[in-house]
Amino acid sequence: MSIYGYLNCHDCRQVLWLGKALHSGDFKPFCFHIGPPTEPLHWKRDELNQVLWKFLADHTGHHIDVRLEQKMTEEMYCYQEIGGDTDKDISFKQYLADWPGLALGEGGPMRPQVTIGERVYPLTKWVDISIPLDPHGPQPNAYGVPPATARPYSGDGFVLDTRRGGSCNCEVIELTPHCNGTHTESVGHLTTERFPLSKVTLPLFIPCALISVIPEGREIRADALERALGRAPAEFRNALVVRTLPNDPDKITRKWEDATTPYFGPDAMAAIRAHGVQHLLVDLPSLDPLIDGGHLTAHRIFWSMSTGSKELPDARACQRTVTEMIFVPDRVPDGRYALVLQVPPLVSDAAPSRPLLFDLDGAV
Repeated sequence: MSIYGYLNCHDCRQVLWLGKALHSGDFKPFCFHIGPPTEPLHWKRDELNQVLWKFLADHTGHHIDVRLEQKMTEEMYCYQEIGGDTDKDISFKQYLADWPGLALGEGGPMRPQVTIGERVYPLTKWVDISIPLDPHGPQPNAYGVPPATARPYSGDGFVLDTRRGGSCNCEVIELTPHCNGTHTESVGHLTTERFPLSKVTLPLFIPCALISVIPEGREIRADALERALGRAPAEFRNALVVRTLPNDPDKITRKWEDATTPYFGPDAMAAIRAHGVQHLLVDLPSLDPLIDGGHLTAHRIFWSMSTGSKELPDARACQRTVTEMIFVPDRVPDGRYALVLQVPPLVSDAAPSRPLLFDLDGAV
């Protein structure tokens, strides 16, 4: 005859079923087991161990005990069971959700995690949404500028290319950040007074929402943005990644032309600002039409500048950034992420960049 054990918290009316009590001749349990003898022992069950240690931490200072079934009362059988299957119970997965203990390594330091709102998210998987820039191969291009190139540095009697007898490789790279690939820019893109991107203070992890929109004709309109943004929690609108549909993979090497390139209408950009977005990332070469007479209306709305102004806006607006020419693969769903915006400390209004999206919901 099998006798089962239960771990109870009588203060919180919660119970964890321990399985069959295994005992010696004196009927005193020496361990518990679930399933036939071929099933893993409790100490080999990762999820069960996580639940047990969370239970002990949650109920520190409470009235807890381990009872065999003959010592359980009718009232105790009505406790919420962790791992149970009734409407009042909670599954192991639900019980462990948001537990910071999962972010601890095995006897090592804390794994990366980020707190957004009132939740702590472990950071494990991430997606690079920058476009690799190959100065020797295909690459994206805007405005028909010369492509990014690289050549070995050379001087009198030497060339730094091991294929040509050099002692090492050392390349001279020429590129136009605004036009040759993924880049991040500051308000200095528009102003007479120089304001380099290096003066923007970027948090290590930025709460971020990813949305997908379909332009109407070429224009990205406010109503499409509002519908998509409405599904993003307010605490994840500090940064916004906009993926335009259709999401053709040729964006990675596309030669962008004005007649076919989507852009943000003024109302759409005003809607983005109304939601408090500080860092905007798009899979387009510009927020505005490529040929717009130099107005750059959407850029100026984003940085809270008046029409035609080249004056620096207020200090808060100067801390906003725009990242253009990204690519978000289809396998990455719309939703909430933590953004890491990697930018070199280049003292210029724009620099090549590498934005990373850290998955918070196990969707990638």
